[in-house]
Amino acid sequence: MIIPLMQADAVHHYHWMTDGQFLNAVALGQITPGPVVQTVAVVGYAAVGVGGGLLTAAVAFAPSFLFVIFGGPRFDRLRADERVQAFFTGAGPAVTGAITGSAIPLALALRHGWQFAVLGAAAIWLLAARRGAVSALLGAGALGWWPPWPAGRFPDAPRGYGSMLWFRWKRLSGSYVRLISARRS
Repeated sequence: MIIPLMQADAVHHYHWMTDGQFLNAVALGQITPGPVVQTVAVVGYAAVGVGGGLLTAAVAFAPSFLFVIFGGPRFDRLRADERVQAFFTGAGPAVTGAITGSAIPLALALRHGWQFAVLGAAAIWLLAARRGAVSALLGAGALGWWPPWPAGRFPDAPRGYGSMLWFRWKRLSGSYVRLISARRS
């Protein structure tokens, strides 16, 4: 639910980043622990720089960290409570709706045919074959290194850079900053 709201502000309202850059931020968040925390940090970095990224990461991370520290001793008791179990049973459909609500705007931000192919393959892998998300992420990463792509890379990757490990975005000043890059020989 928070991803579409974040996208509306960061991309459409304040214009800190493009749809593609936001999609990259969400992808970065999905391959690291605490997905929303990393995405929020990238948006904060796009808006203000390093200080903004650090501040937004701290603000996003603190509540869950404090909840675990102070709620940990009570976890077993909460887990056994029938009211908590009823809440989790009812929250399942809401979570499904929130994930769908996030996936649709992100899918609409795709611009290249290979992105749709990777998305389709991942959907088949996860939904039809009922495999895990980790193996889907590893498979998508392997596709990025697959030699038959034009010139050994995806079309929008700069010459000499691996496709799936490469991503960049435009800062407010107009200069490009490489956040993740891997040279390919």
